[in-house]
Amino acid sequence: MTLEPREENLNALIRELAEFVGAEMEQSNIRLLLELAENLPPALLDERYIKQMLLNLVRNAQAAMSSGGLLTISTMASDSEICLSVCDTGIGISHENIGKIFEPYFTTKDSGTGLGLTIVYKIVREHRGEISVDSREGGGTCFEITLPIYWKEQRLLSYKSSA
Repeated sequence: MTLEPREENLNALIRELAEFVGAEMEQSNIRLLLELAENLPPALLDERYIKQMLLNLVRNAQAAMSSGGLLTISTMASDSEICLSVCDTGIGISHENIGKIFEPYFTTKDSGTGLGLTIVYKIVREHRGEISVDSREGGGTCFEITLPIYWKEQRLLSYKSSA
């Protein structure tokens, strides 16, 4: 995976994705709720891979909510990082499977490669981020991703004392 990171606004990428999947979510009776922090600082992101990561998480949520539900994508920032949450009201992940979900080729679906969450994990780590999951069987799933904030190098002027 060769990243080509640029200064990006994560909220803008999320809005693009929401527009892309909006009609499909509606057809699946899934309400897509965006709770995006205002004035989110930029991050060094490879737009292609971040969109792929988001799409994989959205597709998994969609599969987990076959009868419809609520998918919430939210962002917030601290002093040093951006937090992204992708939460659904789907079937959840069993206790015995939760530790395996990022392993290659692990799947509980009838079709699929079992690589979607492995790719998500790899993309997050390549962006120097962290990912965690909280899920209850029958109670939905929430993925929490933290990414470092991009700080432009600050150059300080030198000062020479005349004393």
